[in-house]
Parts: sequence; structure tokens; C-alpha cells
Amino acid sequence: MNLIGVPPLDSFEAVAELGAEVREKGFKALKTNINYPGPKAHPYDGGFGTGATDQNFTWQTLEQWKNTYCF
Repeated sequence: MNLIGVPPLDSFEAVAELGAEVREKGFKALKTNINYPGPKAHPYDGGFGTGATDQNFTWQTLEQWKNTYCF
């Protein structure tokens, strides 16, 4: 459990479970921020930090996403 008392979205299975809960409650969609899954799950913060903050993905970020989400 985390700060708000619900399990973290740390795996694809966790997202699927949340999607099932959303459907059971009568909603038709689930919106999340862009997140990197895993034990140290974290959001994509493209608009914050040092350097350019134009919120564009770098090629390295796209490659990481491809390796994570495209089997």
C-alpha cells in the first residue's frame, strides 16, 4: 500500500486489476500518467528537471519504452 491506501501500479497485472475494478464501478476508461513499471515504478517527468523541459521524448526514452512494452 502507498500513501493513498491502494496498491501501486508496479506491473502490467496491477494495471489489469485496476482496469477490472474501474469496469466494475461502471466507468468506461482508465487514465494514468505515463509510467515506467517495475519495483521502482516512476512517472515520466518530461517537463521537469534540468536542461530542456520541452516534454519531448528522447530517443533513449523511446527505446526504453519499446523494450518495456513491445514484446
